[in-house]
Amino acid sequence: MRESHSTRKFQLLGGHLVLDFTNTIDNRGSDREVELIPDYRSLIAFLEQTQAISGEEARRLARLASQVPESAEVIANEAQWLRESLYKVLSAAVDGQPPPPADLAVVSRACRQAGSKRDLIAGEREFHWRWVGDDESLQKPLWMLAAAAGELVTSKDLTKVGRCADPTCNWLFLDTTKSHTRRWCEMRVCGNRDKARRFYRKRQAQ
Repeated sequence: MRESHSTRKFQLLGGHLVLDFTNTIDNRGSDREVELIPDYRSLIAFLEQTQAISGEEARRLARLASQVPESAEVIANEAQWLRESLYKVLSAAVDGQPPPPADLAVVSRACRQAGSKRDLIAGEREFHWRWVGDDESLQKPLWMLAAAAGELVTSKDLTKVGRCADPTCNWLFLDTTKSHTRRWCEMRVCGNRDKARRFYRKRQAQ
């Protein structure tokens, strides 16, 4: 059974916005799963903590969400669907397997929609993207996450994505070690938990 925590601080261990987003299910794959973005408020709190949006943007989106709570709830559900499809697509890449077609279609559709909401703007010496109508849309968080996902899955960084070896965690991370042998999302938690399990099994065998 999946619990929900809407005020919990997020652990940003993935090394990439999209991977941190997929990690907003705690204890993934276990019978103690915890949903960390059960509502729109949690979604914007996540983006603010990752610095994908400013505090001012978060407050503005929260005000808009309070005016149309039903629409905000729909978008929060869409974010969860996108997250789960992203996790499956990225997990398949980690395993060297083709992605599930239905989940790839969800990610592709979200990326396509996000692409239609951006204009390329010329600066003095560089170009940058500007969101179209973001001041009026509660969907901006979805657009931002989908755009970041599209960039990740089409970049060389995709080959650096790894999955925590703890079967009760399964969080994703960007392995930037030289040897590309990182096993845990966090050694102090999942690595030590594995050590404790192996020590217990050894004692039991003795």
